[in-house]
Amino acid sequence: MFCINRALNLPMRQQILPKKQWTKYEDTLYLEPYLKEIIWERKEKKEWAKK
Repeated sequence: MFCINRALNLPMRQQILPKKQWTKYEDTLYLEPYLKEIIWERKEKKEWAKK
């Protein structure tokens, strides 16, 4: 929630997020488990549709 709040407030104050605080690629792995689950569910759905 903090990230969203900050993202909305910075443009209003006409400020740019300091480069030190940018999200790094290595830090964005939090979505990977959810993406894997979605892929698995889609495969399962296709298998059920075949039957």
